[in-house]
Amino acid sequence: MKTLALATAILGTLVSTAVAQDMPIIVAAPKTVSASISDSNGVGSNYYNAIDQRTIKLKTQPAKTNIEKSISNANKNSNLEISSACDRSFFNSCCKSDCNPCACCETFCYISLFGGWTVLEDMTELFTTSNPLNFNDGFMLGMSAGCSICCGKGRIEIEGAWRNNSFEPLPDTFGHINNYATMFNIYRDFGRGRLNPYIGGGVGFALIKGDFTAPTPNATPHEIDSFAFAFQGIAGISLQQSERTALFTEYRFYGNTPVDIVDNTNTDVGDFTYLSHNLVFGIRIKR
Repeated sequence: MKTLALATAILGTLVSTAVAQDMPIIVAAPKTVSASISDSNGVGSNYYNAIDQRTIKLKTQPAKTNIEKSISNANKNSNLEISSACDRSFFNSCCKSDCNPCACCETFCYISLFGGWTVLEDMTELFTTSNPLNFNDGFMLGMSAGCSICCGKGRIEIEGAWRNNSFEPLPDTFGHINNYATMFNIYRDFGRGRLNPYIGGGVGFALIKGDFTAPTPNATPHEIDSFAFAFQGIAGISLQQSERTALFTEYRFYGNTPVDIVDNTNTDVGDFTYLSHNLVFGIRIKR
């Protein structure tokens, strides 16, 4: 017992000195001490006898310093990861300053299905403005596929659309005109709530096909069958229905560069500039 008391006193002195000076200490557990440590089942004695040759190192360090270093390292690693992710593409370079870091560069892709009314401006090129060929209100159908850019502030997409109008029924005047367009659009979205306005525009090309009979002498048949450059301006608003779906409505002004009008002898008798106003409704689904 005297030996145990002496060893305990020496150990206490060493530990208190090391704590005061912030020094590492090395303690070796002697066999005589470990053998005298036991519990009612002898488990403690066996454990300490098993580690009697091990060296136990204790080092004290201010706890506050360790916590501060851990937080600092975590912040540095987090900043590096966000910066690396935000720099991975040209369109998402704005993430570093404009986006929520938790959602930085989270792009999404989608498909849209839409349809609506199209009002085609009168054909005045072949006739006079006082006696133009008038069109009935028609319809349009289309679909598009796109992806978000700049952390959801914008979108780019490719679109296919079909527009159809017939001529207003007049004596010796009938027929229809179809417009098949492929467009490349870009949008700017505003807001991140349920109701989000946006603007956009696009360019592309279109195939315009029309067959009609006009009240010229002998009610001559005419035809349009040409490709043209296409352009459109878009303004709309979307309503977020769920995490994956949104409903939208928009106005589009759509037009083409002039195309030739030919008669039944394949003679070019004039040009037609396709210009239309469109009211569109659709659904957008995230993939």
